[in-house]
Amino acid sequence: MASPPKWRRYLRFFGPDPGADVNDEFGFHLDTEVEELIAGGMSPAEARAEALRKFGDVAHFERDVRATHARRASRQRRFEMADMLRQDVKYTIRSLLRQPAFAAIAVMTLGLGIGANTAVFSVVNSVLLSPLPYSDPDRLVLLWENARDLPKIQVSYPNYLDWRQRNQTFEDIAIYNGYDAFNLTGTGEPERVRGGLASGNLFGLLGAEPALGRLITEADDHPGADRVAVLTDGLWQRRFGADPGIVGQSILLDRTGYTIIGVAKPSFR
Repeated sequence: MASPPKWRRYLRFFGPDPGADVNDEFGFHLDTEVEELIAGGMSPAEARAEALRKFGDVAHFERDVRATHARRASRQRRFEMADMLRQDVKYTIRSLLRQPAFAAIAVMTLGLGIGANTAVFSVVNSVLLSPLPYSDPDRLVLLWENARDLPKIQVSYPNYLDWRQRNQTFEDIAIYNGYDAFNLTGTGEPERVRGGLASGNLFGLLGAEPALGRLITEADDHPGADRVAVLTDGLWQRRFGADPGIVGQSILLDRTGYTIIGVAKPSFR
């Protein structure tokens, strides 16, 4: 085995290669051991075989060295990245402190940008990415009326009744107005809450189930029926402290009395 060139042993910094370092060191010590054994009276072949036996599994040592080198290099890269990040943060903080007005505008701009992105993603996620939280969402259709220069206007209740009576296309048709606001009184401090009016078959059409009590049914639609209300889980938790005895209690919405008949599940929107 030829001795490795000495320049490889001293110029390793041009491109570290732990495998080549192990081979170089092994070759150097092997040759030294072989020379000593030959000087002791062994033949060259016997001396090399004996030297190899003494050194053992060099490939195993080489793998260990490579693994150790890889771990050391990884730690070094993490340290360098952390140090660069620390320097960038210090420089940024110093720059912002020198120009507080610019810093305030930058923080405000970032806050508005993050808020806008969050709002847009929430809408896109709920409308386009996530399925609607109803039974058979791919079979739901939203209907509206169009008038001259007034697209997508709300459907009047008499027209809804005509649509439902003459319907030959859909399994069922329900109507709701979910954009009203009411003054909630009759329990605790007055509060402005968002709510809506719905036909009695809406919850059944959507496949909704109550978390407490019952939901509105078609029996609640007839003239002379008691005014009833279903609370969302959020309002029930926040306003009424998740009172399990809420069913049957009365509330006032815009000074009109309603009886709470149930609470919707948290997943219902």
